Amino acid sequence: TDKLILGPIVEWQFDRWFFAATPTVVRTFGGDSEDDGEEKWDFMYATQLAYRLSESWSLAFEAYGTVERLDNGEGDFDQHRAGVVSYYTFDLGNSSNAAEDTRLSVGLGLLEGINDNTPNHTLKLSLEVDF
Repeated sequence: TDKLILGPIVEWQFDRWFFAATPTVVRTFGGDSEDDGEEKWDFMYATQLAYRLSESWSLAFEAYGTVERLDNGEGDFDQHRAGVVSYYTFDLGNSSNAAEDTRLSVGLGLLEGINDNTPNHTLKLSLEVDF
C-alpha cells in the first residue's frame, strides 16, 4: 500500500526537561494490503517527556498509539501503549569532517498496553547515532 503521513514535530526543552510530540494523520491508499486495498485515514501519535539525570543518563515517560479508520468510525484496531524508558548516551569521538562529537544513545524500556487491542507488554530498544 501507499501511505501519506502528515503532521508536525513539536519539541520543547527547559533546563533538564524535554518534551516531544508527533501527532500525525495517515492516508492509506492503493496497492495490495491485508485490508484488500481499502483506502482509509488513521491518526497516530508519539509523545515523550524526558528528564536528564546526568550528562549520560535520561529517564522518559513515552506513549504511542494509533486510532484507525477515522473516516468510517470503526475503532476495533486502535492500539495504545505507554511506559518508562531509560536512555544512556556516550561520545564515540569526532567524526572526520565535523567539529562536533559523534554520540550514541541507547534506550531500553517497557511499555504497557492500555487497551484490549494492544499487546500487554512491549519491550522497547532504540539506538540513535548523532553525527
